[in-house]
Amino acid sequence: MIKVEFKINRRTVRPSDIANQLERAMFEQVRDGIAQKLQNVRDPETDVEPTITMMGRSWITSRSRSRGRQPS
Repeated sequence: MIKVEFKINRRTVRPSDIANQLERAMFEQVRDGIAQKLQNVRDPETDVEPTITMMGRSWITSRSRSRGRQPS
């Protein structure tokens, strides 16, 4: 029998779990892309980076909110 494997981001995925793994991979790539683009953004008064929050029940219905963080 021919062996068929599914891999997402170099991780083997079971066929029954492929939808969840694809969604996770998309969210991770979006998170990493946002972080890379905003890596130099800082509050001019506190020099603290912003917090980006993604909310929603699925990729299609998600929305984002950004806010500054209080200095530690």
